[in-house]
Amino acid sequence: MPRSKRSPPPPAGQTDETTAYARAVVANEIVAGKLVKLACKRHLTDLELGAERGLVWRPDAAQFRIGFYPRYLRHSKGEWARRPVDLEPWQKFVIGSVFGWKRAVRHEALPVCLRRDRSQKR
Repeated sequence: MPRSKRSPPPPAGQTDETTAYARAVVANEIVAGKLVKLACKRHLTDLELGAERGLVWRPDAAQFRIGFYPRYLRHSKGEWARRPVDLEPWQKFVIGSVFGWKRAVRHEALPVCLRRDRSQKR
């Protein structure tokens, strides 16, 4: 069975805040600068054509990272002390974009990490 070129929709009951922000910016519902609009357009274009470039959109991975902040981080001082850190929509877009896009195929030619062998003396 051939793979779909479109990214799967988010699971039922789960919102994709990254894509929602991108759509709102492109539709001029949210005021944004030129570079932000271009980033949002790129996100929406990659949702449709990203598979051709080896990209997969994982809304669950993006939402997991976005949900980390209010779940585990709290303000420590001032009037917001002990309240959860709530991200603004643009911050959710940035975090979601960084952690939601994955490579469809792992390239064996690219190293996962470079490790220096410290056992040898120079």
